[in-house]
Amino acid sequence: MTRFKNAGFSLLELLIVLAILFVIVLIAQPICTMGGSGRSANGASAMHLLRNLHTAQTDYALGKGKGNFTKDIDALKPLFFPSSGIENSVVYAQPASFFRKNYAFGPIKVTPATSTSPARFSCIARPVNTKGRKRTGNDTFFIDETGIIRHSGSPTVWPDENSEPVR
Repeated sequence: MTRFKNAGFSLLELLIVLAILFVIVLIAQPICTMGGSGRSANGASAMHLLRNLHTAQTDYALGKGKGNFTKDIDALKPLFFPSSGIENSVVYAQPASFFRKNYAFGPIKVTPATSTSPARFSCIARPVNTKGRKRTGNDTFFIDETGIIRHSGSPTVWPDENSEPVR
């Protein structure tokens, strides 16, 4: 009677399997880390923050600003941050700009009211990284005193009051 010897896997066979798994992980990792859904979520978060900024600016103009808006983020803190709960995660770069997660906000432009025209303000939200796999957003957004959020359709083009509204 003949018996077969059960030798199992050799070290070389195990190394080949591990190398194949390593290559699969290298290919799949960039796809899983920041796909389109992550960039879309960043954009939705940026639009939400722009809506909060508009509300804070409106509250400021109706109260302390006496009909005028402000570009001073510190003046908006009591109105802006308690409702959004993000004060600790915002890094200020300039008085009229700030960063949150993967979007940069600003500059906040303000035009005071005159006897012939009302006060105006505007702000842009743009992705921090605009190229390659590390791109943090698919779009750039704009809001002004009307409260309409507009977009450019590109992470590198800045929208304005004539751009298409977000639907």
